[in-house]
Amino acid sequence: MVGFGGGWSIINLLEKEFVETSKWLSEEEFSGLVAIAASTPGPIALNVATYIGYKVAGVLGSIIATFSVSLPPYIVVLLIALLQPPSNR
Repeated sequence: MVGFGGGWSIINLLEKEFVETSKWLSEEEFSGLVAIAASTPGPIALNVATYIGYKVAGVLGSIIATFSVSLPPYIVVLLIALLQPPSNR
């Protein structure tokens, strides 16, 4: 699953996947977790993914979900940094 535009843009994708397709969460649970994720510090996509991971598979699920959301952007930035030509300062 790939979403562009920040954390709020991926919320609809997550809802479709976890409420409608997988049926891991009810509509009420998802709405509640989005409200909680929006009120807690940190990126909303990360907070929502962590909660869904915890709800589905406990602590291990939340850890895996957190790394799954955090790792791809880190890898992209790392690759861009490695591909930059050296500075001649």
